[in-house]
Amino acid sequence: MAVLRAASEDLRRDGVGECFWQMARGEYRLLFRRIENDKVRLVVLWANGTVTGWEHVFWTECPYPVWQLEVSRELAQTVALP
Repeated sequence: MAVLRAASEDLRRDGVGECFWQMARGEYRLLFRRIENDKVRLVVLWANGTVTGWEHVFWTECPYPVWQLEVSRELAQTVALP
């Protein structure tokens, strides 16, 4: 969760953020960018090796204040878990 927290802070401060999750069968890359009208664009990429490259698996846009509130809330709940 620390990498998501850092990406969220980068997004707030710089307008862009990214983080990676290494899984057994590949790696996920999450990209965040603040765009016009105070929205955030989220892109999720996945790769399972250098030969195949990054595959675009999801993207969406939403109001930045809503995104920031939800991510902050979820991070707070995750940290509270034993």
